[in-house]
Amino acid sequence: MFYIVISAWLVGVVVSFIYGNRKLPIAILLIGIGATAVQFTIGIGYIYIALMAVLSVIIWMANKMDMV
Repeated sequence: MFYIVISAWLVGVVVSFIYGNRKLPIAILLIGIGATAVQFTIGIGYIYIALMAVLSVIIWMANKMDMV
């Protein structure tokens, strides 16, 4: 599950950059990097996976709105 969430998050950010968006992908990227740093330093377990899943959903929904 970890790798699925990480890849969905990163692909969503890259696709959003390709569409020309800047503010939302940078915010999502920074929050995700911060959460990843916390996960690998002190470990927050399943909260990390849930947070990254929420970030992935937000960025994918924003990308979907840009397609319409």
